[in-house]
Amino acid sequence: MEGRRTVQVMLYPGASNLMLEGMQFPRNFTEGDIAKDFNPRFTKLLDELRITVQQHAKDGLDLKGYDLSDWWNELMQAGQMAYNTMLDQQARQRLGNLEKNEWDRNRRGLRFTFRTPPEYCLFWEMLYDSALLEFDKKQFWGFRYPLGRTFWNKNCSDRIDIHDGILSAIHNQLPDSLKEVEQLTAQLAQVSDRLGRKVSLQLLDKALTGGALDRNEILQFFHSDERFQYGIVHFACHCTSPDEGGASQASLCLTGGTDRIEIPLEWIIAKQAWGFRLEPLVFLNACESATPTAKFQTISFPTGMLDFGAGSVVATACVVPDRFAAAFAREFYKRLLLLETQQTVQQGQAVASASAGLQINISEALLQTRLYFFDTYDNPLGLAYGLYAVSDQQFNMAKRRSGQS
Repeated sequence: MEGRRTVQVMLYPGASNLMLEGMQFPRNFTEGDIAKDFNPRFTKLLDELRITVQQHAKDGLDLKGYDLSDWWNELMQAGQMAYNTMLDQQARQRLGNLEKNEWDRNRRGLRFTFRTPPEYCLFWEMLYDSALLEFDKKQFWGFRYPLGRTFWNKNCSDRIDIHDGILSAIHNQLPDSLKEVEQLTAQLAQVSDRLGRKVSLQLLDKALTGGALDRNEILQFFHSDERFQYGIVHFACHCTSPDEGGASQASLCLTGGTDRIEIPLEWIIAKQAWGFRLEPLVFLNACESATPTAKFQTISFPTGMLDFGAGSVVATACVVPDRFAAAFAREFYKRLLLLETQQTVQQGQAVASASAGLQINISEALLQTRLYFFDTYDNPLGLAYGLYAVSDQQFNMAKRRSGQS
């Protein structure tokens, strides 16, 4: 079966119409609907789920046998309301026809890239088709489609290269943080064996030597140090925010040895002119990294990292328990690094094998990871993870391109 068709959903700044595959449809929603109604409601439901996972999930993951029916019903109501508001009847019919045509052509359906102003960035994973006659949990868009979102003022990279592997920052007070990076180290060892060249994980405090770390030194390392040769920057740490203050005062909180380091979002925004050297994938496996304050904000860590030159960002929409976060990262990288190649092919993922190396669609790997936790543990918390990039962006494990530093 062939791959998916990418559908572009576009909202121009200040426009009264929504563009879908080049066709205009009336826009019946406002910035206020998203910032004050949809996203806060979705975040509240995800946070309720997070508490349920912490209190009732076996080993912090397994919710089999636990009754989530009331939660599912409330999420469905919110998802249907958002679906009907964001897409009018003609737009919904257009999408239905596109999907039917793709399946009729023996393809795998659709994937979506939402390109909007930052203030219109919805948690699209929560949409649910209101026309379905029977409730089906897998019809939430986060379980149904590979999704990506990007913004009008951001460049869209179509490919992320692995380069020399992963740079990771941790917080030593998170019990599973070090275990998380140990698992990633083992996974990269398998990748090295398959590719016949070394790719590895390096802890940030080990990559930077010569005294105590500070945020200025870290951002300079990202920007101009030739030792920065990483295709992925993985944060397994806290995201903190003061009780009083705007989103820009939120911080990534990590440790280097015994030192505690905070990287404020406002610091990243202030240093935009520096930027990452190699447009890496930034995985913010940190508490509430997409919404650092109670309300959804235009200013956020995903937008800050994209402005700093990240090629794409994976971030969470709510606080995620440490054990679940570590397990989610492990399963995501299994799929991203094609460590389950046979299973991947059987599932029909968009994987391309070429003489130069292997590629996989990042949004597809994220979708399959969400489904893994849902199918294996009846745990839908993977809906909290979203991709900030075009939905057909590829992750490439080939040797770096000629002429790249």
